[in-house]
Amino acid sequence: LKTIVNALLRASKMMFDVILLTIFCLMVFAMFGLQLYLGTLRHKCVLEVKGYNENDALMSYDEYYSAWIRSPENWYVDNNDEVPVCGNITGAGLCPIGYLCLPDVGDNPRNGFLSFDNFGWALLSSFQLITLDYWEDIYNKILKANRPWDIVYFIVTIFFGAFYLINLILAVVSTSYEEEAVSAVKEKEREKKESARKKHNAMYDVSYLQMKAKLQAAAAIIQSGSDEIDVNTSAVDGLRIMIPGEEMNETFMPTQFRRVTPEVNNICLLFVLGLFLELSKLEKV
Repeated sequence: LKTIVNALLRASKMMFDVILLTIFCLMVFAMFGLQLYLGTLRHKCVLEVKGYNENDALMSYDEYYSAWIRSPENWYVDNNDEVPVCGNITGAGLCPIGYLCLPDVGDNPRNGFLSFDNFGWALLSSFQLITLDYWEDIYNKILKANRPWDIVYFIVTIFFGAFYLINLILAVVSTSYEEEAVSAVKEKEREKKESARKKHNAMYDVSYLQMKAKLQAAAAIIQSGSDEIDVNTSAVDGLRIMIPGEEMNETFMPTQFRRVTPEVNNICLLFVLGLFLELSKLEKV
């Protein structure tokens, strides 16, 4: 979950750019649709006007004609109980015999929701196309009301919008997730190396303190020595010298010695003090 959240946060900037590009292209598609298909989806097959008698008419022919074509009872209904669209140009859908294809009659299909009559509805219809949400209904109705070459509009909108822009968003998220996964692996490796380094330093510090304590003990023994010094094993314990990661069993000093001459005493003292000074320098560094 942490990787997914970080991937989404990483992709936010690129996602913002892709969304802006998608909105811009969607507006372009909507503007083209508005110019090409304004009012075409309100073409309907209307029954030919009949039954008007000028002598008995209570209204003029224009009023009678207007009321006739706007009455849903006079519209052609197909087998699916839908009012199909039609067109008056070559290649458009034709009306049955006895019906006329008239423009600007009634509302647009789907209770007025499928429309290119203004920019807002055109934007909504274009969005439906690029998301492939029942897009074939728009396609069939537009081709019925217009020429067959209008298929070019749908090819450009669907292929560029649905197959490029939408997949571009998915590609941004996928790329960000892969980058976050690689970063997580590198972070684990870095933490592992840091843990190993701390463990190594801790071992070195312990070994250093042990060696320092034993050298101090040796220096104290030599400084307090006389012509004859009796040192037991519990005081020095062999003076083992520890190095990081290893243990040397070499005896820095004998665990017991019976007699130390002043010359040997001074030499040992100088040697131990020299080592102690070197360790002090290393500690300061």
